[in-house]
Amino acid sequence: MVSLAALCFVCLSMSGMLVTPVSAAGYHFITVDIDYVHQLDAVDLYGSPADFYWKVKIGGSSYFQSTTFDNQAEVDPEPAWSCSYTVSNTIANVTIIIELWDDDSWPDGDDRCDISRKTGINSATIYYNPITLQRWGDDNYTGDSIFGHISGNDDGSLYTDQDDCWMVYDLITV
Repeated sequence: MVSLAALCFVCLSMSGMLVTPVSAAGYHFITVDIDYVHQLDAVDLYGSPADFYWKVKIGGSSYFQSTTFDNQAEVDPEPAWSCSYTVSNTIANVTIIIELWDDDSWPDGDDRCDISRKTGINSATIYYNPITLQRWGDDNYTGDSIFGHISGNDDGSLYTDQDDCWMVYDLITV
């Protein structure tokens, strides 16, 4: 059950009115919300829309996977897809890895879409400090904003078919 204080923090954070982290009982509750996904290259065989799903790994041990969104070049889950992880409030750096996949049972199995700004790497890695709310890595919005944006085109592959996609997400700490 979520406390009233935690609910108020999330609402104020989402409105942009609060940027100070809150922790209770010595822990931070980190939530990753996936808000929007868009394919930039033809991802699926024969150019049909992708069958997106994503995997999120928080803190090196917790792993989450979404359901598959069939035949959609754009996914705007309502409400946003969420996963959460609890860390000690003494942990200053948490690694978050996001992978975006296209579900293909034929001919070669699933394809990992490119959402990284690094050449040759498809998954996005975000380094996050839940104490200061600062983040860095593959995210285009660094700093203490809760909003994030990751894109496979950021490696300079705009005119190369590398299954490039972009994703918008929120990173919330309570």
